[in-house]
Amino acid sequence: MGGVEDTEERILNACKQLCRKNGPRGLTTRAVAATAGVNEVTLFRHFPTKAYLVRSMVTHTVSRMRETMLAEPGRDATDLTADLTHWASVYLDHVMPIADMVLVGLAEARWDKDLQTFYGEFARQVPGPLASHLEGWAQRGEIPAGNFGPVARAFYGVLLMEMFAAHVRPEPLELRAVANGVAALFAAALHRGIGPPPPPDQDVRIKQTEE
Repeated sequence: MGGVEDTEERILNACKQLCRKNGPRGLTTRAVAATAGVNEVTLFRHFPTKAYLVRSMVTHTVSRMRETMLAEPGRDATDLTADLTHWASVYLDHVMPIADMVLVGLAEARWDKDLQTFYGEFARQVPGPLASHLEGWAQRGEIPAGNFGPVARAFYGVLLMEMFAAHVRPEPLELRAVANGVAALFAAALHRGIGPPPPPDQDVRIKQTEE
């Protein structure tokens, strides 16, 4: 069983490596097999189609990222900016190599129900650990209480947009600078307090009071 897992790990890592180096167009099963040190027959035994291989690579990346985040939830329990910089760095380190494939997949998901489900699950899985982690900060009294699910989604959304924008910038993306900048922005907002979402009729009550 270990041999099978080792082979799949090598294939998925090779897929990620080539995706980062050559982009989606340069990702072929022949190149992946050669980089992983297996033949294509072996590759297709584990991953029957290229589409299945790519989805497995994305799933594998998210799984490893979550494992890292849960094993190393934060580097500083008192400095929220430093803590969020760690979370941002882990995300960028794992997702940047497959950003091209994520972008292509999101574009194709408009016409592919399976891809819609796949990327929907991706979007649901990623923010959870950070939202729980921020709840811990609130429980310790370090930041005001609030609804941290939307905050975590916004946090990763900004990071994802930075990676997508890197495709049209002439200069390379400085991952550490991006992680620091986004972390500082969100830390400042969290210290001020985001508050829970208002009830649906709050805006109506405010307008009535003003009138």
